[in-house]
Amino acid sequence: PIAINKALMTNLPYDPERDLAPIAKVAELPNVFIAHNRVPGKNVKEFVEFAKMQPAPLVYSSIGNGSSSHLAAAHFAATAGIELTHAPYKGMSQLVSDLISGEVPLTFTVFSNANAALQSGQVRALAVAAPARLPVLKDVPTLTEAGFPGLETSAWFAVLGPKDTPQPVIDFLNRAIAAALDDPALRAKLDELGHFGGRHVLEQRVAGQHRDLPGQPYLVHAHREHGRCLVRRAQQRGTEPGVIDHAGDDLSPPLVDGVQ
Repeated sequence: PIAINKALMTNLPYDPERDLAPIAKVAELPNVFIAHNRVPGKNVKEFVEFAKMQPAPLVYSSIGNGSSSHLAAAHFAATAGIELTHAPYKGMSQLVSDLISGEVPLTFTVFSNANAALQSGQVRALAVAAPARLPVLKDVPTLTEAGFPGLETSAWFAVLGPKDTPQPVIDFLNRAIAAALDDPALRAKLDELGHFGGRHVLEQRVAGQHRDLPGQPYLVHAHREHGRCLVRRAQQRGTEPGVIDHAGDDLSPPLVDGVQ
């Protein structure tokens, strides 16, 4: 939310870059592109070819409107030139259940959320939205390797403080957190969760908060443009664009507040 809400909301009561002091990034969990086994395609390119041949958009799930998984899938669809219909969920348990059953056969989500589904053997990971492969998914290519560069999205977790936090306090907390993250047991646990990245030292703390902020407006804009395209195509076919929450400007009514 720190990065995404600034792009989504017109009435955000704070500016994360102006009002918060980044202290340390704790973890980064890239999104994983997952498909049910009944969806054809051994890799991302074959999936895209299959999706383009469908008379109606395929359906993908996310953990909610405006989430990183939502924007990751929308950005991928717009880049790949395919139509996908968004099915937002309020929680992971039902999402995973419907993913395993094939009710909603596609999703972008972090590995820790998808592990149960992957363990079921009913779904497969097609790609990871990270700069490099994840240790827990060594055989799964990145989206760049799959032929779609620039589609790196993740959920990251950071420690932040008020903007007027004294620099010595920030430095002390950053060193303490970095020392904790050097613990082998903690690092092993983070790796099990699908964490990507190395030691988060002092110099990385600013990038840890602000790195994603410039790209979020682009992602939201790409999402809206893709939604408009879907509506136009549906109108040309004389059909409805499906259970779309990215029709026209309606990315997420409670969040967008009329943003054009």
